[in-house]
Amino acid sequence: MTRQPLLSGHDRTLRLDDSRVLAFSDLGEPTGYPIVFGHGMPGSRLEGQFFHERGRRHGFRIITPDRPGIGGSDYQKHRNLLDYPDDIRQLVDALGIDRFIHVGWSSGGSRTIACAYALADRMDLGVCLSGYTNFSEFPGRHSFLEGTRWPGPKLARLSPALVRLAVRIVVRLSRHHPGLYMREAESLVSEEDRRLLHHFLKGKPFGKTSWSAWRAEARRSLQTC
Repeated sequence: MTRQPLLSGHDRTLRLDDSRVLAFSDLGEPTGYPIVFGHGMPGSRLEGQFFHERGRRHGFRIITPDRPGIGGSDYQKHRNLLDYPDDIRQLVDALGIDRFIHVGWSSGGSRTIACAYALADRMDLGVCLSGYTNFSEFPGRHSFLEGTRWPGPKLARLSPALVRLAVRIVVRLSRHHPGLYMREAESLVSEEDRRLLHHFLKGKPFGKTSWSAWRAEARRSLQTC
């Protein structure tokens, strides 16, 4: 039986049926229409803070869970993508939520699709924001992926061990150079997008949510990637 969430400000924890702890933030308008937000990578439940004020203004409740092994959520061995909607089902049940919207950013986009598949009878809308996809289906995919300077898909085909090594290197670099990720992201976008990044990510929330993800062991970061 799913237990009731424990409260700590906007952060909460829920004990799932398999005894894992699921950490999540509960922001926006408490009585508003619920949006479950799937964070990206590097990311965590702290990404919900970006939408807090707008959620309150427009009547949306923003619920953002940490994925297993990230932030305050327990790691889950041998996890697959369809384990995610089962966690979300237990979460919304515990919160007394019948119907909801799921929004996923970056790697959270695949979690939106998983929820649309497994929880179609409870989702009113699924939104993928710059979500990962099967890039191998697209013409010109090689030049596109090379432009991002992230060799993950190619390495995954060659050797999972190389992917693990790459993630460990990224984790170590991010721990010692916290601003590296944003500097790299800024170098890949237009001047207009750089201005938007500075406007919306001013302050420290993005750094905090990235650090929350990179604090996890490399194997946990790799699983969520």
